[in-house]
Amino acid sequence: VVVLSPEGAFDKQLMSLVTLNGDIQKIQEQIALSMEAIHQQIGELVSTADQTFKQVKSETAERVSYGNHVLIVCFSLSIMTSMFLTYYFINRRIVARLIGLGDSIDAIIKNDLSHPVVVDGNDEIGRLSEKLIEYGEKVQEIQRTNALSLINNTTASLITSDLNGVV
Repeated sequence: VVVLSPEGAFDKQLMSLVTLNGDIQKIQEQIALSMEAIHQQIGELVSTADQTFKQVKSETAERVSYGNHVLIVCFSLSIMTSMFLTYYFINRRIVARLIGLGDSIDAIIKNDLSHPVVVDGNDEIGRLSEKLIEYGEKVQEIQRTNALSLINNTTASLITSDLNGVV
């Protein structure tokens, strides 16, 4: 009977259990509030991370696009520079020399043997220039021979005819 009395051991244990249950409920409410706050903070962090990710993705896309434009400009400049240098060297090393050689040939055709033929290289164009010089010298020699032959024939004609045409 003492066990069931209002101040007995059973009553104390029941009161202790009721107090513990109340404390547990308060702690559960505090835990629930803390969990809700943590969930809200996690949501904000996820939202911030998502916005940051989108911003980084956008900036990366812009930088890649800018890099592509820079590459295209550099590639275009390099192609244009290559084309210019190729044109310059082909024009200077081949075309200009061939034009000079053509001018020398035109001079030889017009019997202007004073026009200089310039040998400016050890390649095919240089060898062609050397052969053109040899050809010009041969033409001069043939012209000299023809002139001497003409003079010799003219002298013989003068000896065999007089001014009256009597032979």
